[in-house]
Amino acid sequence: MAITPADIEQLTFTPSKHGYDTEEVDNFLEELAGEVDAMLQKIADLKSRLTASDQALDAARAPSSRRSCRTPARRRRSCRATRAPWWPPSARSARP
Repeated sequence: MAITPADIEQLTFTPSKHGYDTEEVDNFLEELAGEVDAMLQKIADLKSRLTASDQALDAARAPSSRRSCRTPARRRRSCRATRAPWWPPSARSARP
């Protein structure tokens, strides 16, 4: 069960003869509830930023229609297959 800021604010303790000052406890619980609420908002913000970053990374990794042959070695093989073969100047007239 997750504890929410509202749970903390509504929390009550039974007073005892030698217990804590109820006003101090109430003030602390209000402060604690505010801190928990701020942390939950920060977590939600970080999750949304992470999702946006993941989407941007996926978009950057997606293959484009204009692939450059200046890519890492694992893609060079496919780029070589799409380029015309290189012929030395002396063999250009004898190309097939």
